[in-house]
Amino acid sequence: MAGSRQFVTVVDMGSETIRAMISRERNGLIEISGYGERPSGGISKGIVRDILKAREAIEGTVTVAESMIGKRAFDTTYHVCLSSQEINSYIVHGSVDIPQRPEGNTVSEEDVNQALNAAVRTLFQSSQEEVLNENDTFVLHKLALGYKLDDRDVSTPLEMIANELTVDAVVITEDMGIINGLKHLLEDVDIGVNSFIYQGIAAAESCANMTEKERGVAVINLGGGVTDIVVYFNGVPIYVRSLPFGGSTITRDIAQVLGISYAEAERIKKESGFALPKALEEDVDIVVKKPDNVTEMEVSTKKLSYIIYARLKEILEYCRKELRKAEPFLRAHGETSIPGGIILTGGGTHLRGIEGLAEEVLRYPCRIGNYSNSGNTILDGPEDVLSDPSFSTILGGTIWTYRYSDLEENSRKGKIKERSILRRFIDYWKKFV
Repeated sequence: MAGSRQFVTVVDMGSETIRAMISRERNGLIEISGYGERPSGGISKGIVRDILKAREAIEGTVTVAESMIGKRAFDTTYHVCLSSQEINSYIVHGSVDIPQRPEGNTVSEEDVNQALNAAVRTLFQSSQEEVLNENDTFVLHKLALGYKLDDRDVSTPLEMIANELTVDAVVITEDMGIINGLKHLLEDVDIGVNSFIYQGIAAAESCANMTEKERGVAVINLGGGVTDIVVYFNGVPIYVRSLPFGGSTITRDIAQVLGISYAEAERIKKESGFALPKALEEDVDIVVKKPDNVTEMEVSTKKLSYIIYARLKEILEYCRKELRKAEPFLRAHGETSIPGGIILTGGGTHLRGIEGLAEEVLRYPCRIGNYSNSGNTILDGPEDVLSDPSFSTILGGTIWTYRYSDLEENSRKGKIKERSILRRFIDYWKKFV
């Protein structure tokens, strides 16, 4: 699992918050050994905007996580969760001939990987309706949706006999420029990335269980700068999309309409925000500080709620349009809609009343998802972290790493750069100087 290292470190590159989590396998569970979080500073929507601020945020976050385990995590692999509006998904096909072997032409793991790679190659061939430039495209994930052996549908082809293996695969891609920018940033802090993980998939890994993903469910991850949408069927994400707005968009609206600072807008959103004005039981006035941080004014919770409602409703309407794009695939497989409804997760779900508004706009049953209420039983950690939707991405990224990092390797992955022992030693003792 996750290589032969003692620890696994996952970094979640959010637009509002950068998180780091260090874990290890113990007694059949993934034990959360340390975690930390800091404002992201120089990163927005997956793009490095200010490398100095971003570097400081990452180093500080990892240091906090390491302080919880009482030592520098020398023996670790690094995995990074990311998202941007350049994320795309494709359903493609790939086939390979099964070679004759002494035991017969049985399907091996190598054959499956070759079929998946053949599917990926079709993205860059001129026969495709949408031709991608291989130099500009980074493959985050390639996941098998279904298999055929000599035109027979099978669920698991391994060790079965056939002449040809065909795989239907979901391929998720990211813009190479964004990947290179993050690699450069992480190399500056001596982090060699073993794999990149799409934040939407990571969040779903935490708050949706395998039964739900097999049956069919959508996960909407409401982040600070990006909203991720992932629709699952047959255990695989058949459609993904990332929208370039999230909780920070709502905060900016509050600040602009009320004429207050972004920090003050974020405070009152968290403390008094409500997503559905008609369900607000009591309208009271709250005290808000103006930009000079001295002068005060009163704002009604009903007015605040209407500001939140307008923007959140718009974000959810965009989500609804994206969910509809997955419906033709579901209909082709005998489903008229998304069977398991919608799971809402991410920091944006802390807004009270969001479930009611989401059901009204999305027209599906909705629930707030976190690891604790998912039915998953693989993590061992603090309950306040496991039950917080804000941690869904990094928790799910940690789970994904242990489950799949040995099986799935990011395409076009750069050479891993390891921290030198001397540099790690110096960095460790800096904390005490």
